[in-house]
Amino acid sequence: MSRKVAREILYQLVFEYLFLKGVNKDTLELMLIDNNLSDDDKSYINDSYFGISGRFDGLVKEISEHIIDFKIDRIFKTDLAALIVAIYEIKTCDGIPEAVSVNEAVNLVKKFSTEKSYSYVNGVLSGYLKNLHTEDLTEPYTIELDETELDETESDTTELDDTEADETEFEETESDITVQDIEDNLE
Repeated sequence: MSRKVAREILYQLVFEYLFLKGVNKDTLELMLIDNNLSDDDKSYINDSYFGISGRFDGLVKEISEHIIDFKIDRIFKTDLAALIVAIYEIKTCDGIPEAVSVNEAVNLVKKFSTEKSYSYVNGVLSGYLKNLHTEDLTEPYTIELDETELDETESDTTELDDTEADETEFEETESDITVQDIEDNLE
């Protein structure tokens, strides 16, 4: 079996959780027995299901912060279950790329929800990721240079008058730091 099947089972368990407001160990056991799942898939389902139930209120709160002109209780349960699974994966499953979590959530709502739900789920998750990465960039970031790098940089600089500065092309040197460098280091 694949992770896609395991994620679909987790999605169904979370969907049930939304109605029962609690873990149903009987359903979990049946889902794990009735499907030909690998041990890794069973572990993913079990760990994620109990992880989601333990963080449920926090996950719902994060979703509600990223929906516009809607209250959380107005979202279709099928869409909410997909959002919960995706945000849980993004926050806790380092081995799963964010784009995969978003894509799988969209595919789940295409299969189990309304015709327009996938674009709504995609928009909420895009906003969540944008906010998540914006928060990462606002954290303090320090760059440490040793004194030899500072000495080399100072010796390479020369003063130019205004006319020379306009005509001079500046080349990127190793000491130049770009936004991409900072983003790469944050990851």
